[in-house]
Amino acid sequence: MTWMYSPAITLLMMLPLVSFYSFSLDLFGPLLPIAQNALNSSIQAMHYTNSLFMLFVGIGQLFFGPLSDRYGRLPTLYISMLFFIIGNYVSYITLDYSVFLFSRILQAIGACGSYLCCFATIRDLFCDENEATAMFSYLNIANSVSAIIAPTIGSNLAIYFGWKSIFAVLAGVSMLSLVNYAVLATETAPKPKQCTSLPSILNNYYQIFIHPNYQLYTLPAALGFGSYFSFYSIGPYLYTTELAFDNLSYSYLYGTLGITFFIGSYVCAQLILRLGIYATLMRGLAIHAFGCIYLLLGYYFFGLNIWMIHPAVICIIAGSSLMIAAGIGGTMAPFDTIAGAAFAMISFYKFLAAMRLSDLVMYFYDGTPKSLAICLLAFNLVSIALLLRYSGYLQSQRPATDVIG
Repeated sequence: MTWMYSPAITLLMMLPLVSFYSFSLDLFGPLLPIAQNALNSSIQAMHYTNSLFMLFVGIGQLFFGPLSDRYGRLPTLYISMLFFIIGNYVSYITLDYSVFLFSRILQAIGACGSYLCCFATIRDLFCDENEATAMFSYLNIANSVSAIIAPTIGSNLAIYFGWKSIFAVLAGVSMLSLVNYAVLATETAPKPKQCTSLPSILNNYYQIFIHPNYQLYTLPAALGFGSYFSFYSIGPYLYTTELAFDNLSYSYLYGTLGITFFIGSYVCAQLILRLGIYATLMRGLAIHAFGCIYLLLGYYFFGLNIWMIHPAVICIIAGSSLMIAAGIGGTMAPFDTIAGAAFAMISFYKFLAAMRLSDLVMYFYDGTPKSLAICLLAFNLVSIALLLRYSGYLQSQRPATDVIG
């Protein structure tokens, strides 16, 4: 069967499925202090519920990527969504921290599979790398919508139904989204029943890993994603503890970052079609670097001032919105026949880097935005230096015969 839907309808079908990982984080973010008390745990322990979530979203990609290339996008998506639904059910019924942590890992494994399958399907459907990258950018809008509405929804659900109600909502919406996609979608993988051996899978991963596009494009994509998650980690403490905002006010401020990412993702798609992937990525890195410098200088000259801190964070997120989609598109461009494995490698890098970057920011966090600004700026400058030095090695689409299927 062939895919019969327009790009707009395709996006509408996929938006819920790619956003479950971000909604799992954003609904829960403002509720961390409440959950900490309910689970009788520490701030660091609650950070682990999110950092391990990110880790397993990354690790899970390495398994689901080859599975989606071998057995097809749809069966892989169905299995992953089953994990996600079970994970949310366990989160809803437990008050034991260890069990809750395990349930967050199940959610992560499930969310990463649906996320990967949708992005791999887009790569199957769009042969032109710029068109595919523009679609990736539009898919990222789902995650910006999560940042806009999820913290406020989570805060209000907690007020009226208790903090655990967010997991019941996630389970219900995921079941509805899965049924809708199962009815409408068709298989798009080039060879969905291909018999792929473990050595072949490992060789595919090795070929992706050593490719210049992977080495050069994935770092800025990971930095853009890690910037968002790093602020997600320190934001509740910086804004509510140090700047004395309540949870709902913080949710609104966090929502402005979602709006920024929403607009940035749309602009990114237009820039890629006009300027190409590399030029768009460099613009994103420049905006991101400016935001980091603004945040650092703003703090040193004006202290903990929301009017200096928040605009700088918005600037960082604006740059990140360009970096993520352009970086993903540039990495995946040469790998049309193994899009699932390629996206798995990107996501593993991206989520693992986001986890470690946020851990680094949290480790040096001293009640100020210094750790956020310095860490992000350091990785930004490394990314720019590598892209400028080795840009001549970047490739566009590689012949399918160069890749072991």
